[in-house]
Amino acid sequence: MPLTDETTPHDQLEYVELEQWLDKQIDSLPSTTGMILRMRQLERRELSEIADILGIKQSSVSTLLSRARSELQNKLLRRNQL
Repeated sequence: MPLTDETTPHDQLEYVELEQWLDKQIDSLPSTTGMILRMRQLERRELSEIADILGIKQSSVSTLLSRARSELQNKLLRRNQL
């Protein structure tokens, strides 16, 4: 949810807390996996570009990205069940 002028202070706080939580969870991933996720999701880099930067196969980038997303999704589901 993007923050807008109509966003309530409560919603803003929840957004900031979620953003901080996600950063912490990404930091807890293995270093290469976390870097791949950040490059793809935050920097919007192409898979081939990430592969070139890291010196690995594009298929490996796809696999690691999928694992990272799956792990974050599971953590988010567990967090929301509390």
